[in-house]
Amino acid sequence: MSKNTNKQDHEMEELALAIEQRIKQDQKEFVKKTDAREVLSAILSFSPSVGIIGIDTDGDIRFRVPREETGITNEFYIKNKLTILSVYVPNILGELIVRENINMFSDFLVTLSPDMFSELVNKWSHKNFGMNVQKDYIYFKFHASLLQAILIEGLQ
Repeated sequence: MSKNTNKQDHEMEELALAIEQRIKQDQKEFVKKTDAREVLSAILSFSPSVGIIGIDTDGDIRFRVPREETGITNEFYIKNKLTILSVYVPNILGELIVRENINMFSDFLVTLSPDMFSELVNKWSHKNFGMNVQKDYIYFKFHASLLQAILIEGLQ
């Protein structure tokens, strides 16, 4: 090998190391700007009241919580919008609200006829919460099969 090749290899290694360090620094900066822990800590410290809107013909249950009772101020929302609207936050926040209000939500299940229960609950499976942040309320949607899953957890 020539001196020139060794020098080029060394320069390439230095460049690769510099790029790797820059990526790590950028990732740290990104995490600081969209810190999911900060978002969850702020939101989870609240216990909002729940207003159930209804159940759709496909088994989706819709509810809303007052935005002011969640800690999501306009400033907080603007700063953390990408994290708040990710799949992660709606799923954690939505399931926490459902679990804390399971009796209220499970009332839907007992009002269903066996045929409707089979069609709306057993035919489908809950995957993710839908969440829509509006001025005064945060709206959620989830599938009724989640209620059944929560209610039978301890029986399995």
